[in-house]
Amino acid sequence: MNYKDYIVKTTLEALEKDLHYKDFLEKYNSNSFKSDVDRRLFEALNSVEKSPFIYKYFGIEFGKKNLIDSTLYLSNPLSFNDIKDCNVNLITIGETYLQKLFDQELKNYSLYDRNKLRAGYKTKEFRRKFEADVIEKLNKDLIPEIGISCFTYSNNNELMWSHYAQKHEGVCIEYSFSGLIVFFSKLRKGNAFLKVSYSNSLSKIVIPDENLINSKMAEWISLKESHWSYEEELRLFNYPIKNRVIKIPEAVITAVYLGSKIKESHQIEIIKHVKENIPFAKIYKMQLNEEFKLIPYEVII
Repeated sequence: MNYKDYIVKTTLEALEKDLHYKDFLEKYNSNSFKSDVDRRLFEALNSVEKSPFIYKYFGIEFGKKNLIDSTLYLSNPLSFNDIKDCNVNLITIGETYLQKLFDQELKNYSLYDRNKLRAGYKTKEFRRKFEADVIEKLNKDLIPEIGISCFTYSNNNELMWSHYAQKHEGVCIEYSFSGLIVFFSKLRKGNAFLKVSYSNSLSKIVIPDENLINSKMAEWISLKESHWSYEEELRLFNYPIKNRVIKIPEAVITAVYLGSKIKESHQIEIIKHVKENIPFAKIYKMQLNEEFKLIPYEVII
């Protein structure tokens, strides 16, 4: 059994023993998920056997740093390149929850001011302004505590090589999906892999109650318009975040794909590092074949 097969086998065995996974499986079979987020959490876990490896594209310098340091960077969702992705304007507060928050806010005022504010709350304009203040507080206090790392199921996506890997001069790193699941589940609570859901139009994410904030925020960070579906994206979601740079075991790095236009100096440096520090990992160079398809060719080291 080769190294990759061993990683997949042992981690699948670990998942089979995990009660959280078994609970998801039971809900999946009975179609009794409480939310679409729960379903996509399970679908991410359950895709391990079919897609045991996931990929992340990098520009050359950031890619080398993540490879050499064996790290992953968890981004602030407000920093993404898609202007609609994780846009706070997609969040709205349910009427009952908004009323509850308003009642809590009234406690900070005198009886005279409370009566004035209650009268104001009956108007649409006042409620809209109060809701905007609540969402701004989420934007200020909660969202910066979210960390996201984006992956894909494909290593030969030409658009992603162009957009995220410095126009084919960067790299794509292959990770053991099951290895990352086990590592992050043991690291601390608040980590989850979510498959991104694609939609022709984006609907508002309604937060109906304080107990559902985390679930609704997970839904918010994993929804994109359908023209992004070519990315086949999977996201690692962490909340509350303690450190945006996470040291990961080198064992979960199973291959490195060099861009077809990578500079020779960078190629030599990466090959040297892999050979000396991750000898079980494979190295591939992306090239166009005779049919003009982007194909990985193994580099013998």
